[in-house]
Amino acid sequence: MVMSTWRRGREMVTVRRRALEGPLDDVVCTVQARRVHRVPGVAVLPHAAKETAPLALRANIEHNRLVHEQVVIISGRTEPVPHIPWSRRLTVEYVGDHRKGYCTSMSHSDFRTRWTFLKFCGGP
Repeated sequence: MVMSTWRRGREMVTVRRRALEGPLDDVVCTVQARRVHRVPGVAVLPHAAKETAPLALRANIEHNRLVHEQVVIISGRTEPVPHIPWSRRLTVEYVGDHRKGYCTSMSHSDFRTRWTFLKFCGGP
């Protein structure tokens, strides 16, 4: 009973959050249409889904009316396999025109590997 209640509640929260986030393509188009001020630098935003925009990105656009020149949205996924070759552990996809500065990065890990984004990027 408790687990089914928890699962249903989680599903409801996920649906609501995705509605608030909105499609990433729409956010990129909004930035271009509104001519939001672009500031130098890179914004790295962790986010679970590459299809939707992180709420932090939307909030920055709506409240501060600015966005960084480069926006990297990072995600991680543990795959149900014992090994993933290094050549397939990171995928990068540009959102729209690559010159606009938006990309998503998905790191793939096998179920045996304990990882963090810092470790994946060569950190401790």
